[in-house]
Amino acid sequence: MAVFLSASVLLAVAFAVHLIWWRLKVPRRQPLALLVLSLTVAVCGFTAIYAADPFAGELSLPRLLLAVLLFGSICVVYLILFSAMEEDSPSLTLIRLISEAGPRGIHRTELLKAVEGHSYIKVRVDMMISDGMAVETATGLRLAPQGLWLSSLVLSYRKMLARKNVGG
Repeated sequence: MAVFLSASVLLAVAFAVHLIWWRLKVPRRQPLALLVLSLTVAVCGFTAIYAADPFAGELSLPRLLLAVLLFGSICVVYLILFSAMEEDSPSLTLIRLISEAGPRGIHRTELLKAVEGHSYIKVRVDMMISDGMAVETATGLRLAPQGLWLSSLVLSYRKMLARKNVGG
């Protein structure tokens, strides 16, 4: 129970700080800011929990490591979900347009026409440049070292799974 409670309390703290921070000013590099926030809460929080021993010896070092792993894994899942909802995505846009149509629904051709007005690619390119994944030169866009590393990782993973179709 101490593992679950300590990880849960720190998750609540991280989420509260996240909400307050984003209400005051949204960081330019949101995923990086969330990662730094999670690491800061983990280091400070687990250090304080271990030092204060609020669970009267129930949180031995192995159990503390389990709590750190629980906290870390939930933070990773949250970061992935956050990045999916951070910007306008094709799937979320489709869901929103269908929902806005209400009980009458929306015809497929009308939906496709509505989607044409959204520029997902421009938003993604701007994000890649601001996150340091790509650089814009006089000759065009090219992957930065961080983008090369990530693309090789993703492509290797897709090859390992024998994915043949093109896409993300």
